[in-house]
Amino acid sequence: MKILLGFEAGTGEAVYIDPDHLLETGLTQQSGKTTALNALISRSKRRAIAFRTKRGEIDWVVAKHLQPFYTQPKQRGGFIDWEYVESILEAHLGERVKFERRWIMQVCESAGSLKEVYANSLRLEKESKHFFDKGQFYLLSNYFEKILPQLESREWATTLPLVEGVNLMDLEDMTFEMQCLVIERVMDHALTNMKNVIIVLPEARKFIPLSAKTPVTKTAVKIASEGAVLEVDLWVDSQTYSSINSEVRKQCGTQLHGVQMDNNEAKTITDLLDKKWKPRKLKSLKLGHFFVKTKDKRYKHVYVLPAGIEEDVGIAVATGKLRVEEVKSMLMDIVPLEVVPDNVVKEDELLEAEGIVERNKGAVVKILAKLRTELGEANRKLLEQEEELHLAKVKLHETVEKLEAKAQGLQDEVDELSLKAEQIVAQNKELEIDKAQSMETVEQLMETMERQERELSQFTAFKILLAGIIGPQLEFPQAVSDEELEKIRKDIADLKKPVATRHRRISTEGDTGIAWVDIWLLKLGGAEEKILRFMASKYPMKMTKSEVAIGIGLTAKGGYFSAGFNKLRKNKLIIPEGNDWKLAEGPPG
Repeated sequence: MKILLGFEAGTGEAVYIDPDHLLETGLTQQSGKTTALNALISRSKRRAIAFRTKRGEIDWVVAKHLQPFYTQPKQRGGFIDWEYVESILEAHLGERVKFERRWIMQVCESAGSLKEVYANSLRLEKESKHFFDKGQFYLLSNYFEKILPQLESREWATTLPLVEGVNLMDLEDMTFEMQCLVIERVMDHALTNMKNVIIVLPEARKFIPLSAKTPVTKTAVKIASEGAVLEVDLWVDSQTYSSINSEVRKQCGTQLHGVQMDNNEAKTITDLLDKKWKPRKLKSLKLGHFFVKTKDKRYKHVYVLPAGIEEDVGIAVATGKLRVEEVKSMLMDIVPLEVVPDNVVKEDELLEAEGIVERNKGAVVKILAKLRTELGEANRKLLEQEEELHLAKVKLHETVEKLEAKAQGLQDEVDELSLKAEQIVAQNKELEIDKAQSMETVEQLMETMERQERELSQFTAFKILLAGIIGPQLEFPQAVSDEELEKIRKDIADLKKPVATRHRRISTEGDTGIAWVDIWLLKLGGAEEKILRFMASKYPMKMTKSEVAIGIGLTAKGGYFSAGFNKLRKNKLIIPEGNDWKLAEGPPG
């Protein structure tokens, strides 16, 4: 059945919805949620069950007041469901039950009611020998001592005779835990025994929160998934969207979102709707205006027509020709329908009252006219003040947004500078590593230069010896001084002295078992010897350059290792195979 929702903002085009499950969000007293629900229930011609859970909720147009309803909870195999008991405790604690589940299961064994669960808890508390178990049963007993007196202290309705329109059940004098139990029992009864009925769930962020379970949660999820087929529809009312049970949210094909002031909440909602709507637009919605998502995924900005207001008035508001505050004034003059009381006024009392009214009719009319004039003027001033207050709120939130954006910009700059500082620190560390490697390379070069100087000294001695052989046959140029000739003669004399036999260096680490390698080891320096000995021990294994370096306790990028490795490579003592290296199969030819 199509229901008139209201009129599209700007065009004034009528918008109809065909809801089964419906979700409505927005700030209380600023969005007009209850007025919108009243209108939809009225135009649907269906029966609806609503709950008053806190003081100050007076906006319902009530067709009938219901006595609070409660029956024994559902059972599993003839006994009470431990998950139901667990949800009661979670509602009481305001958080998920963690390790208490084992004790909950124990107290629910063979229990057919909450009273029997309480009796089991007391019994197990006395019987428990372990201190920790006794403490858990003591806590459970205390929880039930707060709930059971509320169940036993009043008379409960066990049936739900409904009429068309809003059937209101007043729960404001109950604790939150007791409200959860009553609402769950009503929802379960409706799902099991009724058809063509609407359940209006108030304050969904409390009764079906995202981060915890309550007794209402499981049944609400069941209605959301199964109720549409049975014409049992769940209409969810919540100030926020992100804080209610996600499974219920997904099943609500029709959604109405009124004004929000929280930036994160506004962004969450607009991200789910049409991308052309920005959070600031949601934050500036006026009373009675909603962003609407229909079951066929159409998105519109709609002014919801209140019950009892002519369609022409709704079109005028939607197109900007009439202020919404004027409609609010009209609604104040509409007296809500109430249930006719059972007691009937006697005829003679009625006639007497009519006579009194007739005699004082003129005075009453004058007083009423004066009061109406004063009320109209006061109402006009109040509307002007409300308009000014609304504009001030919008400006304030725009200022807050600008400051937040500026703060975010400054934070981004701080983050960027921090990142640059981290990069500079990293570069300094790399430079320190390069400096250490350069120092190592310099030391190796110094060692190489010293070794080459020693090798060149042998050629110098040979040159002098040769000069001693052929010197007598040559005439020195006159440019040679006597001191130089004396030095040359001394060097020749030193060379003629007996020279001690030079012994080869003996390796302290033993032979490798490869003859040609052992010969080469005696000729090589420290790094070359370590590399060649290690690769000989792994022959014929192939290894990467890094693996070789790790094997001898050096780094592959170090100058000391690189110099030794390159020398072995140039002498063809090690040979490449792809990206790997191995010992040559024989000495270089």
